[in-house]
Amino acid sequence: MRSLIPLDPRLLAVMSLLSFPVLAATGGIRLESRTDFVINDVSGAGSASSFLDDGAHVLQELDLRYSDTLGNDYKSLFTANVRFTDSPQFDSEKASIERLSWRLKNSVQSFTLGDTFATLSPYTMNKGIKGFNYQRNLDADGFSYVRAAFGAFDSQWEYLYKDVTDEPMNRYGGGLRYQRGNRNYHVGFNLAYTDDDAKDPNRGSVTAYRQKLPAVDWAFRKGGWRFSGEHAYASTDAKDRSGATSHQSGTANRIKATGRAGPFRVRGRLERVSPNFVSVGGGATADRLRAYLRVSSKVGRYWNLFVVDSYYHNDVEGQLGSRLRVNSMELGLRKRRLFDRRHMKLSVSLRRKHSRESDNSQDRTTDRIKLSLSDRVARVLRVRGDVEYIVNNDDVDNQSPQDWFYHLRFNSRHRLENGWELKPLLDLSRRESEPTTGGGEDVSDQLRLGLHGQRPGGRRFGLDLDAGRVRPAGSGSTDSDTRRLTLFWEERPRMLRKGTVRLEFNDNDYDFSDDTQDYRERIVKLSVRFALR
Repeated sequence: MRSLIPLDPRLLAVMSLLSFPVLAATGGIRLESRTDFVINDVSGAGSASSFLDDGAHVLQELDLRYSDTLGNDYKSLFTANVRFTDSPQFDSEKASIERLSWRLKNSVQSFTLGDTFATLSPYTMNKGIKGFNYQRNLDADGFSYVRAAFGAFDSQWEYLYKDVTDEPMNRYGGGLRYQRGNRNYHVGFNLAYTDDDAKDPNRGSVTAYRQKLPAVDWAFRKGGWRFSGEHAYASTDAKDRSGATSHQSGTANRIKATGRAGPFRVRGRLERVSPNFVSVGGGATADRLRAYLRVSSKVGRYWNLFVVDSYYHNDVEGQLGSRLRVNSMELGLRKRRLFDRRHMKLSVSLRRKHSRESDNSQDRTTDRIKLSLSDRVARVLRVRGDVEYIVNNDDVDNQSPQDWFYHLRFNSRHRLENGWELKPLLDLSRRESEPTTGGGEDVSDQLRLGLHGQRPGGRRFGLDLDAGRVRPAGSGSTDSDTRRLTLFWEERPRMLRKGTVRLEFNDNDYDFSDDTQDYRERIVKLSVRFALR
């Protein structure tokens, strides 16, 4: 899609720089410059997997902010960000507009033109767009209002005014929101609309959608309780690349509650999304049921008893062919001021977790003991961590996950006589993550060592060493080991006033069980940041 008026980002940057002396006289302008000089060295049999460009490259970004106060208490803010680079790693275009917006606002209404965020409700619309956004408050506190937004979902301005090789299909959308409420309640009525350009030559094989999505969301407080929820209906017309059309409709509902019932504190969530619910501008996973309930109560002054029950179920109606149910129940105790230590907290819990796939490729029940501890020692050392041990594992496919999982973090702060403040860090973890498609747990081990320092005047340095290993579930999966080393030194030269100069070195080594995928990255970067106002 081409603009009727050609717009060159280089011209915009030059005009911004030339206008700076004039606008600076008003005291409402700020120009920020960010320059990166980068040298990349990528080697190894799998170097094609790296997204870095070999050799030396430059990235220049300019941020312009101009604010002013107009009549009727209106405040105006213009922002622009332009980018220049010779590397597609940073931008496929050598010169581009990253952000361009103008906002006019007072206590009653606000209007944004250009880059804005279209926010109606989580299910309906929650996207960054290039268009307009308008809101008018209906009361002095802003609890009641009318909001409207519409624009293109393009992530880059170049997609609007020139032909770009990797430009996606044009997608437009927006909607309306009307809310009434006060400090104790609100009810919102939302209507979102999205429309894909099925005739766009850049469409490729992507399915084009045209959708209307109304929804109601609400929240209210009563007697120490807060309830909230949303209920949405999606009506979607789809057209595939062959031209075949189809229509589908579905619903999504969620409810959340927090509060106290006598001596008990309760937190609960429930969500059900039907298989044919599609939200182009919002967020929801189709064909899903999730439930969560936590009940806790004080026992004495420092003890706390808690019970947690969570449930996840995808492919509820069997349309995906890979149904997974995961149910977890946990019972535990937590104590504050252990051994009369003010900052020490300790919790011990028992948890039973059951995972099952519809084809019985996985049917496992595990019983676990979890210990969590946090403390602050001598005001400088902080200790946080949890350790989980699998007591019993019943697995029909004889998979053998690790028996121990943990996450331990130690960090401290030390002030030296010469003014330096040092912050060492040690972070250790072994975690599991269960893919929603089932097939067992992925296990990842991670080690991080860090030492950061700073002193008055803005001088800083850092040293970080990260080492990790990922063992995916499944016999045909590829294990990977990653080692990363980062060093940096940062100064604040007087000639840049509050600007910074930072020199950074990165060494990233990726090692796979398949040697043909191995590669290594070495990166040297010099960054210069400063602002004029």
